[in-house]
Amino acid sequence: MNKVIPILASALVFAACSSDDSTGPSGPSGELKYSRTLTKGDAAAMECKVYASDNSVTISMNMDLVTYNSTMTTVMETTLGSQASSYVADIEMTGILQAQVEDGCEETRDGLAAQGGKVTCTESGVHAVLDLPGVTDAARMQTIINGQVQEGVERCDDFYKSTKNVFIEFPGEWGGDVEGVYSGEKASSCDVNLENGVLTVEVVYPDKSARMQAVAEGDLFTVTETYTGIDGSTQYEICANYTNDSDKINVSCSLGSFTYTTTSDGSTLEDMAVLQRKAVCPALLSGEMTLEDMWSE
Repeated sequence: MNKVIPILASALVFAACSSDDSTGPSGPSGELKYSRTLTKGDAAAMECKVYASDNSVTISMNMDLVTYNSTMTTVMETTLGSQASSYVADIEMTGILQAQVEDGCEETRDGLAAQGGKVTCTESGVHAVLDLPGVTDAARMQTIINGQVQEGVERCDDFYKSTKNVFIEFPGEWGGDVEGVYSGEKASSCDVNLENGVLTVEVVYPDKSARMQAVAEGDLFTVTETYTGIDGSTQYEICANYTNDSDKINVSCSLGSFTYTTTSDGSTLEDMAVLQRKAVCPALLSGEMTLEDMWSE
């Protein structure tokens, strides 16, 4: 079972590279954003899931080698706060996998030492804690959360590939997902157009749609968002969120339409168009991001 080693190393090194208290992660909380599963008959199984809330991201990685009566359970949680933030990871192993704990513990301890982290090891697992600076800006917090979710997606994909190499030796048929599964509703289309100084993004779902137009005025963007197919209470929620958002000024709400001004922070409409094409649209089309995520940020 030497092939198992890279999987364990991947999980343990993540604790050293990423980032509340010594009791360990509180467990998955928030919405399920991404998942990967794999089985080989009744002999082996894995799953990896990414959860996110307004101020936390949790990654859960589990592997069960039924044939060897051996398991690995990993929970990694990043929590952001205005005064302080933290990263905590717990990795527990049973059966033959426990033989990897000692080396993994030393590697994790070495990786966290320079960052002031704390690592506790037992015969069956590793517990790591890293204190991080607080985050007061709401927009920056959302950016960090989105980045952590994407990192979790990449970790789950890597974990899937590693376990598949291990599971080859087990009997039985392959099961689980072929591609990663996002939990959000997928947009039918997402189009971005920049013409005559106006950036237009149109997103269509089977039962609703959204249109965003932005123009630059000096170091400010004036943005108008128009939605169809959303109810009155949702429109009220959007207006309230935008009105209370310190990054949006001169907020105006009417039936299905919302206009506001925001600082460009040195970005151009061209920069915004690239972001929409390369990040926002793919996320909406895959279900990684929903319209609700956009107006609740």
